[in-house]
Amino acid sequence: MSQYIQNNKKTLIIIIGLALYCWFTGIYLNWAVAYGAEGDGAQAQEETENAAIPTNPPAFEPEFMVGLIDLTWSRMESVGGTDPYPPTVSLDGHIAFYLKGKIRGKYLLSARMDTGEKPLAELLQHLTLKDPADILRKIDPERYYPVYGDQSTVSNDAVSDGKLYVRLEWDASQVLFGDYQVSLNQTDLIQYNRSLYGLNVNLKNPAPDGTNSSATQLFLAEPFSLHSCDIMRATGSMLYYLKHADIVVASDLIKVEVRNAVSGAVLSTIPLVSGRDYDLDYAQGRLILKRELAAVIHSGQITTVVPNDGYIPYLIADYEFTMTEFTNHPGYGMRTSGMILSNLSLGGSFAHETTENGTDYQIFGADSRLQLTPNISLSGEWAQSEQSLSERFYSEDGGLTYSEFAANVLGGGSSWKIGLNLDFPGEPSGNPFLLKSYTLYRQAGFSTAEGETLHDFREHHLELAGPVFGDHLLKLGYTSTTEERMKDTSDALLQLSREQGKIKLTEELHSQNYADLSAGDYYQDVLGAFRVDYRFSDAATIYGTEQLSLSRNEVTPQNNRTLLGTQININLKTVFNLEGSTGDLGKAVNTGLQYQFTPDQQLYTKVSFETDPALGQTLISTVGERGKMSERVEAYAEHRVGSGTYENSLSDVFGIDFTPQKGWLLTFNYSQSQIQQLAARPAGSYPFSETAAISGFESDGTGPMNRSVVGAGAVYHQDALEFKNAFEVRFDEGAIQTTQYLLTDTFKNELNQNWTYYCNLNYSITKNDTDESELARFIETTLGFAYRPVQNDRLNLIGEYSFRDELSPDGQTSATSYRECDQVFSVEGIWDLNTRWQMGEKIAYKHAAIQLDPGTDAWNGNDLYLWVNRFHYHLPFHWEISPEYRILKDIQAGDEKSGFLLAVYYEFNLHNRIGAGYNFTDFNDDLMNLNDHSRGFFINFSHQW
Repeated sequence: MSQYIQNNKKTLIIIIGLALYCWFTGIYLNWAVAYGAEGDGAQAQEETENAAIPTNPPAFEPEFMVGLIDLTWSRMESVGGTDPYPPTVSLDGHIAFYLKGKIRGKYLLSARMDTGEKPLAELLQHLTLKDPADILRKIDPERYYPVYGDQSTVSNDAVSDGKLYVRLEWDASQVLFGDYQVSLNQTDLIQYNRSLYGLNVNLKNPAPDGTNSSATQLFLAEPFSLHSCDIMRATGSMLYYLKHADIVVASDLIKVEVRNAVSGAVLSTIPLVSGRDYDLDYAQGRLILKRELAAVIHSGQITTVVPNDGYIPYLIADYEFTMTEFTNHPGYGMRTSGMILSNLSLGGSFAHETTENGTDYQIFGADSRLQLTPNISLSGEWAQSEQSLSERFYSEDGGLTYSEFAANVLGGGSSWKIGLNLDFPGEPSGNPFLLKSYTLYRQAGFSTAEGETLHDFREHHLELAGPVFGDHLLKLGYTSTTEERMKDTSDALLQLSREQGKIKLTEELHSQNYADLSAGDYYQDVLGAFRVDYRFSDAATIYGTEQLSLSRNEVTPQNNRTLLGTQININLKTVFNLEGSTGDLGKAVNTGLQYQFTPDQQLYTKVSFETDPALGQTLISTVGERGKMSERVEAYAEHRVGSGTYENSLSDVFGIDFTPQKGWLLTFNYSQSQIQQLAARPAGSYPFSETAAISGFESDGTGPMNRSVVGAGAVYHQDALEFKNAFEVRFDEGAIQTTQYLLTDTFKNELNQNWTYYCNLNYSITKNDTDESELARFIETTLGFAYRPVQNDRLNLIGEYSFRDELSPDGQTSATSYRECDQVFSVEGIWDLNTRWQMGEKIAYKHAAIQLDPGTDAWNGNDLYLWVNRFHYHLPFHWEISPEYRILKDIQAGDEKSGFLLAVYYEFNLHNRIGAGYNFTDFNDDLMNLNDHSRGFFINFSHQW
């Protein structure tokens, strides 16, 4: 025993110290409550008068505090058998607490810890490590009863996937250990978004005007998830599929980037907000936008290279998905910035992580901003990356098929960017004068979460807009890019417009150059266009454009085009538009109708048809509706069909939420997407009009995918009854055909003040329809009840039945898949016979079976029965004696054990007690952690506060 204590001295001292501190704190608080209110009226008046006098705030002022410290010493020995275990001594402990309060009246501390019951030597080990079992949301159904009937609710103020959470806040600063999200997006070159578990420090020094004069963020994290960046070209619809499923909740960062189709330059970035702009199914990786994202966004220019030309929007999804194998390689990084002069700010960023393939990726850089005048500023950035991030994918069909970014084999590279911005606001009724320019360089090997640089890349960009010559508006833009040994592009635009009453006149010159250095092709074109807009009234406008090819080389086709269009506001709710064009490179017709039923409800339809001598013809029709149909019905729906020479596509999205009466919510959703490749698409006459914005990805050979999802649900929650139900079926057709069924049901009813019932069912099965095999299965059902009478609580009962049948898929484990089935039944009750006698009963049954080869009927199973009879007798002077009789029966082994346990406890107060006893049996009462050498003495101390 002395040797055991010597080996665990440090941990034991900490535990006892905590217990003594909490014990004396409890005694002091009890004394303060009992005697602190005594005194005469004069003393109370004096205290009231002195309350206004400032005093030193207390060291710690708790707002809420609850916890438990438990220590158990036991000497265990086995009896009988030919090879008995030698006597062993163990010291187990358990610490659990949550507290929230202020330190010195300024610092707000929130903390929680739950070590679980473990040997003392292991109690404080790995407190800062994330628990993989918690990541996977695996909760043993035998460990907790599903319902306790005490009307308790759960609110998590300390989100942590590990045993420890600490958050210290003051002013605008914070130090946190737990779950958090880090985003190093303050610069253009470094883009790093992760949802992590570990240490996060945010220090901010507010300036007098409310802004942050300096800020520093540091993070150190243990990764138990992987990061993915999915770049999806907008399809014009609302439905998109991410590359991965099983996404970490709240780890998603979704945004829209608008890029130039020639250079790939990012023109604007729009962050999206979950719930407001989109809904994401974390289990399936299915994303539905609240409104459609157009496949092409009008560029504001009147010249067109091909029909329906414009800027290209992309949906960028950064998120974490659950790992199947865990590593012990932490990630870390920092970001610091501050004003070193009144007009000069400097910043620096650094991030490091170990990727899935074992390489160490890191990126670091510096940035500055010099405000020369209130309207003129200079900016500069530099960044260096080493190695490459994995898990980056690109999709052109809304996530049905993906191509993976090519791995960076160059090992790293640098990048820099310098820029100039001018912003002179116009008169209150005038237009501002804006100028933005920058030069960007990325060395081959430079890598971020959103892309690889496989060749040295340079970009020069200039844009200017503002009034000139009185009532004329000037728009000037120029972008040139050079990708070493691959391509050179340039795009220059000059536009001049003016309004004269009901007429608006626009002239434009547009020059584009594209050199494919790898193939030796060079395209050059200068277009001129003139547009007239005539506004008949506030309700009707017509417009027309005439475009001519002013200059081109012999390999660039002529591109003369004529366009006519109109937009008519039929009434306050209805808008109609029609546009048609014809020219050397084909014809195009676009028409659409929008009807605004209410401010919350809109119906729209669009039809687009275009032809191209090289790319064939394409017809896309879309019809959709979104918004509130009534106070009780909210719906969204969209049907999109595309047909062409080389590709056919189909997309349907439908969803409805119906509230028939108070407390009820009925939902239905349906989505379908498919794409059929008819023939290989040839290179267009204008290759720079194709999507050149994304480079560095390679096709993974994935064929077309057809996916259909249909689901329905019902929710009812009112008074004491709660009911939730959801059903979903998913069909995938690709290289293999799969079908997945998902059902989840939850029912809870507080029958009266005494009885509570609970029922839960989760069912999921995934089948391979190609070879008629099961890929995965998960069935879990739980039944629970609680009898907790309010008027007379002499008898309390809680019980549960749980069943689980799980077939793990091959992709989740390194070994072959296996099937596991468990059943547990347990009833536990306490009956107060009188003021001194209390009786407790526990009956439990467990059946466990495993099928190592799911293709056979061979099961290996085991059945256990446990019956525990426990009595408590309250002796005078805070003493308590507790005899217990246990029976354990193992059916398969043909073994039955029984025996007594006797314990004596002394209660110091409501929060502290100590006990000792002897276990006459050679087994414990935990079906999840059985052992057959539990006989012997034990000592237990517990503290609650």
